[in-house]
Amino acid sequence: MFEMQSENDVPTPLLATIAAINASGIYTTVVRHQSDVPGRAEEKTGATRVRSLPALFWLSHADMRRPQEGLYAELLQALMTRSGIASRRFAAASFLLRYGWSAGAVIAPLLMDQPIPWYAAEEADLCFADNTLFQAICLNSDGFIIDRDHCFSAHPHCVLNSSDPNAAIRLVADQLAGHAKPVVEALHRWSGFSRKALWAMVSSSWVGQIINISKRFHLPEDQIRRYLTFFYDQWRPLADSLPHWYFINEQGKDHCFHVRASCCLYFKGKNRHFCASCPVIEEKERIERNRRWVQKYG
Repeated sequence: MFEMQSENDVPTPLLATIAAINASGIYTTVVRHQSDVPGRAEEKTGATRVRSLPALFWLSHADMRRPQEGLYAELLQALMTRSGIASRRFAAASFLLRYGWSAGAVIAPLLMDQPIPWYAAEEADLCFADNTLFQAICLNSDGFIIDRDHCFSAHPHCVLNSSDPNAAIRLVADQLAGHAKPVVEALHRWSGFSRKALWAMVSSSWVGQIINISKRFHLPEDQIRRYLTFFYDQWRPLADSLPHWYFINEQGKDHCFHVRASCCLYFKGKNRHFCASCPVIEEKERIERNRRWVQKYG
């Protein structure tokens, strides 16, 4: 259970947004204080710690620009060790897929018509667990953006007023890309993986968030198409790294899926697992996997 507000927090529109995000049941948890994420008991054998990573740990944006140092370096090594894929390219790709899930902090309120958190990259820390999975994002800013006609547009913490819903989409797209660029560049230098491949991982998580959150809120197909179209238009400099999105009809409904522009290399692991959005498998097999997913999960 995540606590959203401490005694020192003054109620603001952003706190209400955070509470709404966490109540929605999406994958991204948003907190205002690192202590709001409950700790996990460390497993110990005598005095020897059985894992190299803490049960939960935080990485700042500055940390994520130095992949050869500290807990970040240990996390990247853990990604290789756990998968059995001794490749820096794989570790970089896997991390960026996880990093991309933090985007739910701005994508969810955009789709919910809530005040959208607006923060510098240095004002957000990401929490990971020793199993290498992303856990939460901690926002250290009260700033937000909102439609200029909204009652919160005159609030002192309102940083920008968007002129229309499409303007808000463009602003969110710009913020996500701007925050991710130094992280991608650092991993490109460290791993040697192409920029196209690394951007393909981040944008895959972003698009996955748009699709999954839209489904959670039962948004109509035309609205999903509009969000994706404007996101893609704003990310045009990354055009060859963007996933391809498509609809398939199953159980009488259109369901949106995407396929990455580059492979994350996960299929090279010991279990030979292929992602549902894998560009390596043939289209016919991928679509059949999509259909089975719909049949199982609806």
